[in-house]
Amino acid sequence: MADFVDQEEADIKDLLVSNLFVEIVNSTYELSTKHELDVAKLANADQSTERQVKNTEAYFRVLPEEIPMFDHFRPASWLISNCHVLEVEFNAALNSLDAAKNAFNAINSLIAVS
Repeated sequence: MADFVDQEEADIKDLLVSNLFVEIVNSTYELSTKHELDVAKLANADQSTERQVKNTEAYFRVLPEEIPMFDHFRPASWLISNCHVLEVEFNAALNSLDAAKNAFNAINSLIAVS
């Protein structure tokens, strides 16, 4: 995935532009204003990685116990049920969809060759 985003290490969730990823996480966990994740908190949560998921895990480790621990499935499940966030015509959604399209086109071209 790092080939499709501007970072050295990435996974599929890094195809989502940071402010869209943060919106999904905040909506999934219904974080209060006090604990709401933003792009700056995400970037600073773990200085050893660029991966959004690893940074989110680090951020959630310092939140109060009453907030459930971050897991990989929950935001994906929320997105499936709330895919309308990808229909909004704002740059984060469009850029995220473009990155995903490029990744899947590359994967499909490899499958077609074999």
